[in-house]
Amino acid sequence: MICAEVARKSYAAVDPENRLVAKELERRWEEALREQEQLTIEYDRFQTSTPAKLSDNERQEIKSLSECLPQLWIAETTTAEDRCEIARLLIDEVVINVEGDSERVDVDIHWKGGFGSHHAMRRPVQTYEQLSYYDELLSRIKALLDEGKTLGSIANLLNAEGYQPPKRSSLFSAGILARFLRDRGIRTGPLPKSVTEERHLRRDEWWLSDLAAALSMPIATLHRWQRVGWVTSHKVAATGRWSIYADAEELSRLTQLRTQRRGWPDPYPRALITPKPNPNSDSAGE
Repeated sequence: MICAEVARKSYAAVDPENRLVAKELERRWEEALREQEQLTIEYDRFQTSTPAKLSDNERQEIKSLSECLPQLWIAETTTAEDRCEIARLLIDEVVINVEGDSERVDVDIHWKGGFGSHHAMRRPVQTYEQLSYYDELLSRIKALLDEGKTLGSIANLLNAEGYQPPKRSSLFSAGILARFLRDRGIRTGPLPKSVTEERHLRRDEWWLSDLAAALSMPIATLHRWQRVGWVTSHKVAATGRWSIYADAEELSRLTQLRTQRRGWPDPYPRALITPKPNPNSDSAGE
């Protein structure tokens, strides 16, 4: 504005007889006016984009909304898309580091506003040897065997102490421990029938009783699911026992089905009661 005013005064003060000087001063005045107009536009744009200072009521409202986020996140009405949108609004960056090929995962979250948080997570791995606590686990099992404890009691102790198998199940059972020890040449007496007959199972197949134990659910309930077709099963002729197909994806589905609450008369979601076909056979079913 000052430059435009100086240019105007210079133009007004020039002798009209001196046309060349007057023309040059007129050009400078017009240029100064254009610059002034551009600066005014940019200042208005800056004022529009710059948030105004929040009032005390607005600050309190934002605080109240932030305290409701946990309830909003777990609400039944919040969809997966909603949660993704909430995460995008709250998080700047997520950095994930896996410790070698073990189950340990470190997660660093950089939140909006500059706050950072660190989280330790567990991922499924293929073998026991990949577990970061494998040597400790093996020593603990051997020590409990030396104390004369049964496989069932050892499984309960391991679960209580926080040990977990690498995949398939989050809890130890007598059958899982028997297979673990057999694979390492450690004999503890007669093996359970489900283990001695395991040669009749194909990839990702379970005996019905073993799968029920892995899912921590009653055998009768799983048998009912098998009768109504909520799992892919077949009877093994050599043993007369039911085999159920359950890979990692099926185990996840069955776990969700087991914990799903159904309100009458709403049925279970179709995705939870529709089993995958068994890729080991041409036809699967009872």
